[in-house]
Amino acid sequence: MAYVNQGIAKSSVLTSQPIVSKTPPSLAGSLPASFDWRNVSGTVNPIKNQGACGSCWAFSATGSLESAYAISNGVLPNLSEQNLVDCTYSRDGCGGGFYTTAWNYIKTNNNTIDTQSVYPYTSGTSATVELFFI
Repeated sequence: MAYVNQGIAKSSVLTSQPIVSKTPPSLAGSLPASFDWRNVSGTVNPIKNQGACGSCWAFSATGSLESAYAISNGVLPNLSEQNLVDCTYSRDGCGGGFYTTAWNYIKTNNNTIDTQSVYPYTSGTSATVELFFI
C-alpha cells in the first residue's frame, strides 16, 4: 500500500498516511458504469514526455501515485521520474523496467520520492541513451 504525506523536508510524498479512495461527492448515492478521473479537475497531471528513454515504468509509477494522492487529499503532486530512473536499486534507467520496481524503491527509501521541482526529468533529452546493466 502506498503512503503519502505533504510538506515533509524531502520535498515530497509517501509516508505514513494510507491512501483511501473516496467517492466523488457528485456521485454519492449512485455510481455510473464508468468514470474518468481525467474529467475531474486536479486529479490527473498533464501528459508527460519520456523522450528517447525507456522510462515508461517510472512514469507509470509516478502517475498512479500522483493521482491516488490527489483523489485522497485534494492536492496533485508532480513527482520525479528522474529520481526513479537514477536511483532504483535495479538501475533500470532508460533500458526499461517495471513500475513495481519503482514502488519498491520508494518503499525502501523511507516512503519518499522527490518532486519534479527538486529533481527534474532530464533523461531522453539527448541523442545518447544510457543503459544500465547489472
